[in-house]
Amino acid sequence: VPAAMDPAKLLQLAESMVGRQAAKEGRLEGYEALLVYLDLLLAQGKTQEALNLVSGPLGDVASMSAERNHLRAVLSLMVGDLEAAAQLLEGLLLQNPDDWASLQLYMDCLLGPLQQQQAAAGGRTGRAGSVWPESSLLHLSGGLAEVMSPVAGQAVGSRQQKQKQLQAARQRANSTVEKLVAQVESPAAEQQGSRLTMRGPYIARVELVQRCVAVGLEPERALGQALLAHIQSQGHLVSCAADVRPYTSKLGSETAAWLAEQLQPLAQSFSSSG
Repeated sequence: VPAAMDPAKLLQLAESMVGRQAAKEGRLEGYEALLVYLDLLLAQGKTQEALNLVSGPLGDVASMSAERNHLRAVLSLMVGDLEAAAQLLEGLLLQNPDDWASLQLYMDCLLGPLQQQQAAAGGRTGRAGSVWPESSLLHLSGGLAEVMSPVAGQAVGSRQQKQKQLQAARQRANSTVEKLVAQVESPAAEQQGSRLTMRGPYIARVELVQRCVAVGLEPERALGQALLAHIQSQGHLVSCAADVRPYTSKLGSETAAWLAEQLQPLAQSFSSSG
């Protein structure tokens, strides 16, 4: 019985076969083929090659510009070009203010992945210093990349320099979030009913505060205050409870008790008005 081929060599062989077929025909068969090719490249740590693939002629099979730009943004983030990724994601958000996946990736670019911040705060380590953004588009083809590829981390400057960068990042993120809220509250959006259906820009305010708490820019009480403001604004919607649950579950006992106390008069007003 022949010995099993080394997984790394199998990946190289598969990449070579897909590459030769694409070079012969001058195109990929479809969007699914693009995702498979991406998965093969990422599983080998070839992130820059994956970005070149999506940005080049073979990436044209991603006929929806939003999907293609999302992939480009994710891959730009992974190679460390955070500014390029942030610009792409900001463009996607201005086209669709309720694009929650892009919003979270945008904040990853500016303030770092939340999972990584929480792991560091709790003394836990995963892939040391790695940036592996959560994106469903990268998992559609099988997820080989997430399992096999090591992702190099980025060097971090002095603590003072990092704090200045984080402050600037918070200001930029806040500016973008407020633009999205203003867009949803514009007269045109009011006529289309978008204000009732687009909840993302409002809960994004809470998401941003959670990120700031995670990196030490704000105390935990700030998250409680952001939740209170959101509930005061959006508490009349049935969806509000589901929207705030991921954040209330992160509160410490003291802040949670404070928030519950602040919400009592509001709850009474809702019950009396109902």
